[in-house]
Amino acid sequence: MDEFYDTAKAASRLDVIIQERRKIVAGQRGVFQLSDLKANTLDVLQVGARGFCVLSNASEEGGMEPTNFTQMKKSRPHMRQAVTLGGLGSTEFEKQITALETVYLQFYQHLPEGSLVPMEATTVSGHSALDVSCRYFTHRNAANGQGQEIISPLVDPDGVLTSLCDSEFLYTADNMVDYRARVMQENGTVKFEDCSPAVFKVGDIVEATVVFACIPTKDKRFKLTFLLKALMQINTEERNAAAVLRMRSRYPNFVRTAIPKRKPTYADDEEIQETQDRFCRMRIDTEVEDEGSG
Repeated sequence: MDEFYDTAKAASRLDVIIQERRKIVAGQRGVFQLSDLKANTLDVLQVGARGFCVLSNASEEGGMEPTNFTQMKKSRPHMRQAVTLGGLGSTEFEKQITALETVYLQFYQHLPEGSLVPMEATTVSGHSALDVSCRYFTHRNAANGQGQEIISPLVDPDGVLTSLCDSEFLYTADNMVDYRARVMQENGTVKFEDCSPAVFKVGDIVEATVVFACIPTKDKRFKLTFLLKALMQINTEERNAAAVLRMRSRYPNFVRTAIPKRKPTYADDEEIQETQDRFCRMRIDTEVEDEGSG
């Protein structure tokens, strides 16, 4: 975020939106806000031959053509649609981050001692954040019987991704991410429509649907991963306001209005600082255990 983006106002708006969405989303199709998720009511399931573990209920590509098609084919195992979600100090967002500890422990209890890689905290502008992603392609040996799916032209307008699919790498249901944007109708009602990933910009307030999974690593351990399944654009007001101010700053005699910056939450919020400290201790304690066992 730059000096034109009002982080304090965005964080306050995010608090309100999270509270509103909690009432709307709660439990629909098995989807919950992280802070409302009761991990002890969920099971850890193993799917696939490689020991891929998933937490489950118990009961942009486009634009220019690739200049090096061969190189792109080699990169297919690593090509992802990814986003970093930050709260910029939002109290409600910090509650979601804190809830991740419960998810981590749920997997920890079901995996061999020392096999789960400790979580590492991500930050944006000094505040807690979460990295989520989803691979564009799945190797046929890991497809678990899933077939090739049609890639939406909104995601692949020039057919680049489709051209990279073959008998070895597939675009399956597991690789699909739903992208939607909030659209105001003429009658004043709100509708969420399918959109291109290019619609999303830094500073948007979004709602992400994720799946928790533990992926095997090369050293025969597991890493907790957050798989992106849907991304919905909820509000763009602060992003748009910043874009206007950024544009006006190029005008002659432009007078910049100082935007009050929200203090990093870890500087004045003991609960959030404690949460980040616990993430660090998770990693340090595991490293100490590994050294002791060696």
